[in-house]
Amino acid sequence: MLTGFNTDVEYDGVVYHVQTEDKGLQTPFILSLVYTGGAILASKRSPYDDLLAGGLDESVLAKRLSRQHKLICAAVHAGRIDDLRRLGERDANEKTAQRQQAAAAKLLEEPLDSDRSTETVKSDPAR
Repeated sequence: MLTGFNTDVEYDGVVYHVQTEDKGLQTPFILSLVYTGGAILASKRSPYDDLLAGGLDESVLAKRLSRQHKLICAAVHAGRIDDLRRLGERDANEKTAQRQQAAAAKLLEEPLDSDRSTETVKSDPAR
């Protein structure tokens, strides 16, 4: 796992803190966060599963980490905070969709249990 970067970028009188890090081989993605006043304004996740297939070359990963950090800093410096927010929302939506697909696939793999009985629950209108 590589160490990351931390940079303060000022735009329009506001200081934004940009942090980019490698989350490690167990969760292989690069994560960049943009903060101001301790609150996360935007995030960007970039998976690097492709680098693991042929054996991890840390120099390639280090270049990706650096490039992502520089791009996020440049976007903040250019005042593109809203673009970064939308990018983070898109990443979150994609991750949610992937989780839902994985859950659906798992359900399809489970055998049907024909011996399961269904229980009828009667409601008591007096309650």
